[in-house]
Amino acid sequence: YLIKKGLQFRFTLVVVLIMIMVTLVVGYSVYYTLWDIILKRIESVPVSQIASVLENTFLSVTKILVVEGIILIAGFSALSIFLSHRIAGPVYRFEKSVRAISSGDLSFQIKLRKTDELKDLADDINKMIGNLRSMVEEDKKIIKEVISVSDEIQGLVEKDNISKQALQKTRNKLNLVTKELNKTISRYKT
Repeated sequence: YLIKKGLQFRFTLVVVLIMIMVTLVVGYSVYYTLWDIILKRIESVPVSQIASVLENTFLSVTKILVVEGIILIAGFSALSIFLSHRIAGPVYRFEKSVRAISSGDLSFQIKLRKTDELKDLADDINKMIGNLRSMVEEDKKIIKEVISVSDEIQGLVEKDNISKQALQKTRNKLNLVTKELNKTISRYKT
């Protein structure tokens, strides 16, 4: 289950810290609110009216706790959105880069902020883009050589005086270019 230990431990730590904060805030709020109101309301009440006062107190406390609960939910929701942005932001950038690469744009680089997670993945993707860019440049160079040899063959054909030696020389050049192209293509798995 621990694939990216550092990321998973940081994420777990954040979740645990949020849970502890929620527990402390809610526990304190309930305890303090409940006992503060109860003690203030029953200190001068005769014993015969305590049940009625406690009932009204619990209704008041419930209203207060609902309002506090809504405030806590809103606050922790905002905090969760802020923290999740550290992961969602890089994922969004990865999606953009994959779309750019799939459309043929190899000039794209992923840039993350200092506080973003998944920097190792961004570095790996940027390295992959660089490797693809180098491979494409090699392929372009080989294609230019094929075009050059093809032009040479065309020139020999147009002269109409093709010697066996010239034809063999051109054939050898074409074989070398083909071997180079095969070597380049063999790097790709399909």
